[in-house]
Amino acid sequence: MKYADQYQPGKGRLLETMRDLLIARARNGKTILYSELGERVGRPAQGPWPELDIIADDERDAQRPDATLLIIQRNGFPQRYRKRFFNPNNAEDVAEYTEELKALFDFYRPAGRPPPRKPPELV
Repeated sequence: MKYADQYQPGKGRLLETMRDLLIARARNGKTILYSELGERVGRPAQGPWPELDIIADDERDAQRPDATLLIIQRNGFPQRYRKRFFNPNNAEDVAEYTEELKALFDFYRPAGRPPPRKPPELV
């Protein structure tokens, strides 16, 4: 079931809030820690976070970069990448993740476009 089918306006605001927060971070060229995201949306940082898979699928289906790549651990890398655990010791994983993260920032913040003056109120 798609996010748009499952969560109607006024219901299931968690996914909408999470996606809006991630897009605002992308527009500002910033990542976010799981713990910080958890605090912002009222969820434990340890997860599980099934909402992230829904958001990732919806972004790919809409032919947009996966905004969930912005959510990282303290080591600077995501816990999950492409629906599997991320291995920061695998050079190929690191290179692919770094390239996708750059594409995400470029998509939401094209060259020459300054960041917004004030981030929108999200939570």
